[in-house]
Amino acid sequence: MRAGYGEAVHVLIGWSYYSSLTEYWRCFLLGAITHQAIGMSRPVTKRGPGFFSAVRGVNGMSYANAVILLFPVTFTIGTIIYPTYRLNVRTVLQEYKDLRPEGMFELKEHFLAISLALLPAYWYFWHKVNENIKSAQRDRPGCTDAA
Repeated sequence: MRAGYGEAVHVLIGWSYYSSLTEYWRCFLLGAITHQAIGMSRPVTKRGPGFFSAVRGVNGMSYANAVILLFPVTFTIGTIIYPTYRLNVRTVLQEYKDLRPEGMFELKEHFLAISLALLPAYWYFWHKVNENIKSAQRDRPGCTDAA
């Protein structure tokens, strides 16, 4: 057995743990944003039986605080893992001249920075129920009703 082999295994287990943790938080964030979008685009006046009417019956604005909490947590956990990519994986991609994955990660960095900067505006517009929005939801047909 090589010297330091146990340390390498612990590092790999640690990175796997952080990667899994990031994926769980991303799923929670995606679920909150999806529920908010569905609740806003197809609101129901009376909650009926069944899974899909229950998903549509949520108040989309009640998910704003969850998104405000989940996004920075997911961002922070992702920044723990990201330097390893920048130092190890990116150099290999550049050596093989495989620029497409590298470009996708560059776009991801920019989108995350913009999203983090827009988070206060997101909270401002979504944190409380506005009567104009509620009346607009009642008066307009849903997205698929017009088709």
